[in-house]
Amino acid sequence: MASLIDKPPDGMTRGANFALFYFGVKPLELSTLAEGVRFTCVYSPAAGLGWRSVRFEVTSRGYRVVGERELEPAEIEHFEKLMAG
Repeated sequence: MASLIDKPPDGMTRGANFALFYFGVKPLELSTLAEGVRFTCVYSPAAGLGWRSVRFEVTSRGYRVVGERELEPAEIEHFEKLMAG
């Protein structure tokens, strides 16, 4: 998986205590994606889980996870700055 700090996210959503960053798709376009399209989401810590990157693929039944990993320290610092800024 390519570095997540080399380019800005395509979108972001926020909740009271979390943020979700989108790469390869804008949040409002999720329902329009064609089958086979892949995109990545970065999740801030929530529900006992730390920062993580999840790669999805659109299927005929919705989305399936095709990759997942914890973020590296430099990536965490980058996304924390984006959340604060």
